[in-house]
Amino acid sequence: MNFKVKFLALALITATLFTSCEGDDVAGVSNTEKAKAIINSIENGNTQPANDYINSTTYKQHNLQGVDGKQGVIDFVKAASASGTKVSIKRVFTDNDLVVLHTEYTNLFGENKAVFDVFKFDANGQAVEHWDNIQTIATANASGHTLLDGATTVTDKTKTEANRTLVANFMNEVLVNHTFTNLANYVAVDYIQHNPQGSDGLASLQGSTSILAQLNYAPKKILAEGNFVLAMSQMEAFGSTMAVYDMWRIENGKLAEHWDIIETIPDASTWANTNGKW
Repeated sequence: MNFKVKFLALALITATLFTSCEGDDVAGVSNTEKAKAIINSIENGNTQPANDYINSTTYKQHNLQGVDGKQGVIDFVKAASASGTKVSIKRVFTDNDLVVLHTEYTNLFGENKAVFDVFKFDANGQAVEHWDNIQTIATANASGHTLLDGATTVTDKTKTEANRTLVANFMNEVLVNHTFTNLANYVAVDYIQHNPQGSDGLASLQGSTSILAQLNYAPKKILAEGNFVLAMSQMEAFGSTMAVYDMWRIENGKLAEHWDIIETIPDASTWANTNGKW
């Protein structure tokens, strides 16, 4: 084998090895598919996705009732599937090394829940961190919407950063600084609301500003892909500290649809880990 042939062979081997180790595609499985497999295992009881896709030494858990490491996920999968839990993933999007899933859990230990899960993957395509927010599913709101129905398709991927900025500005002006005069600049007239206590329309939101003024938001993360943006925040309101995950669908440069999941953050003395909610 001459030098040129040897060089080409070495380059091909190197490229193959590099491709197989890149974060979003290990052995042909994307981080999105890995995250979906982990969530679906909660129904089917298959612990192989957790074994294959979760880092055995560095996995950090922000569910305050969960423990760090792969074994904690495996134990949860076994217990949840044994209880007869059913899983229905409604929407999913990715933001670089983060995967967001919005899921309905039916009969999760006897209750029906709406859940946001966020997984972070390392450069080798293994999950190394997890956040979630969980809320019991309520009846439809005054406009007939639930916590989970509505649009599901990710579009407008070229507008990801513009949409992230739109949500960041809205949160800062409206939810942090409680300035409501420019709501119409951010929110579509036919705004669709999935909050159980809310109803559709810009006018309805404008009529709720006295309530919004009592919500003290501290945004932690804003994740986005295309027309979907998820804001993860801590909120002080009505004497409680809560985690709030707000997700918006953006259309024509305005907030067109909104889902949220709100969970009270328990006292630190009850936590099963020391990582905190964020």
